[in-house]
Amino acid sequence: MNHLAQIWQNTWNDVGGAAPKGWLAQVLDAWDEPHRHYHNRRHLEECLAAFHPVRSQCRHPGEVALALWFHDAVYNTHSNTNEADSADLAERAMFEAGLTGPVVGRVRHLILSSAHANTLATGDEAVMRDVDVLVLGADAERYSQYQQGVRQEFSWVPEPVFKEGRSKVLQSFLGKPRIYLLPEFYDRYELSARRNLQRELKVLNKGNGKGWLANFMKSFS
Repeated sequence: MNHLAQIWQNTWNDVGGAAPKGWLAQVLDAWDEPHRHYHNRRHLEECLAAFHPVRSQCRHPGEVALALWFHDAVYNTHSNTNEADSADLAERAMFEAGLTGPVVGRVRHLILSSAHANTLATGDEAVMRDVDVLVLGADAERYSQYQQGVRQEFSWVPEPVFKEGRSKVLQSFLGKPRIYLLPEFYDRYELSARRNLQRELKVLNKGNGKGWLANFMKSFS
């Protein structure tokens, strides 16, 4: 059994269900879709790797892991319902695994929280959200790959529209009292994340036009 398959099996064991037949291949096929240049299997693997050292802080670690598996399982850059659609997909998998009730509700909530609304998160949600955006504090090479990947995913968006939408996303993170809620992530990544965001924002603002708002801009993260 390969590494990801073992993590998948362990995740379902942790939430008290039997891994539903055929779902691992379905989920990995989704993460491997050709239009994904950042929100792909590498992002999934990075999230799972970052989660492992902090899983002991979670009240329901298996549910956080399952939410990470599914949080971008549906990713369509023409849609603003990706989190809800991903949560629906996870819910179907959980029902096939025989899970119902509070577990399903908590996993669904965690996936929806990956939209990073401007509300303070605590507990398992804080872990979920921090892990999802660790790339913001990555080294210059990885952050550049992230930037380029997001732009490729939105290659159909005109440059002025993309710049304004992306700028708003970056400003929303910079406007938070803290980007990372867990102390270990805050200590390690907060300053580098703010530097990365400020540097990208400065580039985006060069020659940026005004008045190009669109509903999908909130997805440029």
